[in-house]
Amino acid sequence: MSQDHPETRRVSDGEELLTAMFRLLQVVKIHQANNKLFMDNVASFRQTLNKLWANGRPVECALLRGRFYLNDERIVYSAAMWNTADKIADFFQDRRISGLKFSPAQGVADESIVSLMDILNRAKREPSPYEWLVENLTGELAWVKAKKDEDQEKQEKDGRPVAAGGLGHVSPELADEARRAYSQALTVLRAAYKRLQDKRKIGLQKAKRAVQELIDVLFADEAAFLALSTIRNGTDSLFTHSVNTAVLAIGLGYRLRLNRGALEQLGLAGLFHDIGKVGAPLQVASVAGRLDGKELALAKSHVLASLFHIIQFNATFALKLAMIVPTTEHHQGLDGSGYPQNKNPQKISLFGRILAIVDQYVAMTSARPWRPEMTPFEALKVILDKATKDLDPLLVKLFVNMVGPWPVGSLLALNTRELALSKITPTNREDGYPMAMLLNVGQDGQLPTPGEIVDLGEKNSDGSLRRRVLNCFHPSQYGLQPVDYLLGPPSAAETSHSLYPS
Repeated sequence: MSQDHPETRRVSDGEELLTAMFRLLQVVKIHQANNKLFMDNVASFRQTLNKLWANGRPVECALLRGRFYLNDERIVYSAAMWNTADKIADFFQDRRISGLKFSPAQGVADESIVSLMDILNRAKREPSPYEWLVENLTGELAWVKAKKDEDQEKQEKDGRPVAAGGLGHVSPELADEARRAYSQALTVLRAAYKRLQDKRKIGLQKAKRAVQELIDVLFADEAAFLALSTIRNGTDSLFTHSVNTAVLAIGLGYRLRLNRGALEQLGLAGLFHDIGKVGAPLQVASVAGRLDGKELALAKSHVLASLFHIIQFNATFALKLAMIVPTTEHHQGLDGSGYPQNKNPQKISLFGRILAIVDQYVAMTSARPWRPEMTPFEALKVILDKATKDLDPLLVKLFVNMVGPWPVGSLLALNTRELALSKITPTNREDGYPMAMLLNVGQDGQLPTPGEIVDLGEKNSDGSLRRRVLNCFHPSQYGLQPVDYLLGPPSAAETSHSLYPS
């Protein structure tokens, strides 16, 4: 896993601006204008702007598809900056803006900077934050301009509702990109397994590109990315299991603020963690705990078989090692249970702990010939029970925060006699209520159609919830593929990419 070394790395101009802006936005909420800390942060912000204005040109800080740019140049920052960048991204999205443009101005007064921060903070409470900012960034604040989020603007022109924080409908372009990325990962796996059966070596260039494309989708829209993890296909279960494991592992790594290189390694480990099941009978390539005797031993042997195959990959030793370690560990429990036996279970690697959680969740929420699937809610309860024993409790907590207490893709029955699909739980949501898509139920025998996006945490005037969840179902029990609702139906250009053939 690559590491950032802040002691030897120069802080970029973009990092300086993001940090100065974030700190000032925080202190303006809690300190008086004559407070020393407050004034120090005002001075730091002004100093950063003056430095960037040295060439006499405007400075634009923009958020585009999950990445920050300073004057069209991507801001590359250390792992220590992830939290700050994430907070600024949320700040922009809450105000329906994609960036701020600062034009050179002579002698910007302290009062002007304080007014700017106050207006930026207040905009979140306005019904139309962007329009309100345009009206108020005038006069002494005319040196600052807000830029409207282009993706949200396009959705509004198309007449689709947009939820705060970018949690509304996914654009058709991004939906197609997400489907292509998932389909490419499936194609890579099928080709790799075929090469193994033909006793040919496997290279990882195409697999790396597939993982990189998945990460691109995640950086663009976490909700669209997590929607891919809801794909289930009984006729291609080994492949979809591996891709879904990779998707959720990458998502959990992203929540841990792992850098892009580490996410690629984690995604590759997820894709190939079960490659040792190639050629194994279906009933043996399953949860080992369901088997006895020789079948159990054969099932457990898939881990060692996976290691053998990965060692033969045509790749660097470092990359193969990054895949081998978590593959070895993902069936080992922190309490010493599991397999292969581990004498030092507390030393299981971070990647191994991540794969253990997501592998079990995907397996439990997928049907097998010998057992039905669990609902996402039921599977999450099992994961939580294991957090006190063989799964890392801190990672389990982060996983629950990622998929939500009502996990992504859950089919929910509401007290309002409505059906809904859980979409995503916003990162700043402490009560755990997700954004969800209402389903318009048609006549008997017809699949429901997508409805509006609603906030299940919305309350009535008396403080009670407007909509309460009465029950949670697995969407496959009703023949639904959540991805077709959460991402929208595939476009004509994408119909050739079948994710779940019949």
